Amino acid sequence: MDSWNRWGRTFLAFLVFLSLLLHTLSKTRETIGEMLWACYVASAILAVGLLLNKPRWVAIGFLFEATLGFPAWLMDALATQATTFTSCFGHLAPMTAGFLYLRRTGLPRGVLLPAWLLYPLMIAISRWITPPKLNVNLAHAPWAPGKWAANPLWMHWTFNTVAALILLFLAEMLLRRVTPAPRSQDA
Repeated sequence: MDSWNRWGRTFLAFLVFLSLLLHTLSKTRETIGEMLWACYVASAILAVGLLLNKPRWVAIGFLFEATLGFPAWLMDALATQATTFTSCFGHLAPMTAGFLYLRRTGLPRGVLLPAWLLYPLMIAISRWITPPKLNVNLAHAPWAPGKWAANPLWMHWTFNTVAALILLFLAEMLLRRVTPAPRSQDA
């Protein structure tokens, strides 16, 4: 069983890292900043957590991706009617890997706040270092289809940050019902 855990974790981490690598390779010099979307950062945290057997890291990445990253990607893909294989793989691999791992280990306590803080942190980082035309993490402008509802920009950030906290809280409550009690509380 322990051997399966190690090899299973390694395989799942490999899939997530592969999804990130393939998506990174699909970027140009002008679009590489898109790899700072919070969902990809959450996926990297999840993958490292798998490799190091850190349930809290896996849970933080999974909770963010499943609650905010994947739904935001899906809404954008539906609104623009455009996506790529690497983008799809980059969202499905971490969700699948994280769920399979947490189904065995349980959801550790103390993941809501770090998962939530990832969002405002990545807004600040994206605003500072990514080009405005990419609008990574909506750091430079509201999402185009919802622009009418959230202007000025600070109001958009406030709304999204509060909504993220509510959604993450509800998702964590649901995950506690569908995953076993955690075996350990390691970070």
